[in-house]
Amino acid sequence: GEARRLTNLKNGVTDFQWSPDGTHLACVSRIGRSDSFPPGRERSDVHAYVNPEYKVDGKGFFDDHRAHVFLIEVKSGETKQVSFGDESNDSDPQWSPDSSRIAYISQGTDGTPMHDSELYIAAIAGGAPVKVSAPDVGIKSLRWSPDGVRLAYIASIDEIAIPKIWISPTNGGHYKVVSDTVTFPVDLDWLGETALCFLGPVKGEHPFSRIDVASGTVTPVMSHISIHDMDVNESTKTIVYTVAAATNPGDLFAAGLD
Repeated sequence: GEARRLTNLKNGVTDFQWSPDGTHLACVSRIGRSDSFPPGRERSDVHAYVNPEYKVDGKGFFDDHRAHVFLIEVKSGETKQVSFGDESNDSDPQWSPDSSRIAYISQGTDGTPMHDSELYIAAIAGGAPVKVSAPDVGIKSLRWSPDGVRLAYIASIDEIAIPKIWISPTNGGHYKVVSDTVTFPVDLDWLGETALCFLGPVKGEHPFSRIDVASGTVTPVMSHISIHDMDVNESTKTIVYTVAAATNPGDLFAAGLD
């Protein structure tokens, strides 16, 4: 059938994810005060920057626009802004398994280092987003546990610390590291309620490994020279992933979790 346009956001969409129940999309779009300038009024070419990281390759100079999370109803296209703030950029919206909440990462732009990040959860029913206890540097690969009570992610405890895998409870409580032996992971996902799978460098390779959440025990599952971009299907006990090598830009593979 014909494609149907869902959003009409002035500055477009940069990221999105379906809700598990299929009724909504969470997406990221930029918004700022200059969006409401009267027609015909030109923006000034003079800007005052308070952060030394005032531009980035591929995106240009930063302006008054900030990235925030929006909720889109698939049936009607109705749009609702979920996260707010003139001094923060939000990213990586992730749905809870019951489709009632969205977790996302927020980075401040108010002069603090741009690597500092915070973790928030917003309820679809409304209300202010709730901050979740988490390390504050370089949060990425945000993943809900299947029961919706924990968030796993990659982060660093401070600006000079090595990235590791962490877990935060979603209903309050302090974060914890899963294992001190796993360093520089690049991607992760849950395997049921008790384990995580992850990719990360080990002795010059990037294998696919399993880590027990309770004990921190790491078990290699499969090893190639360089595994990237994995996705896990729990219902079929299957992982799909790409493998690249010095003489091959990448192929797609599928394998059982055993």
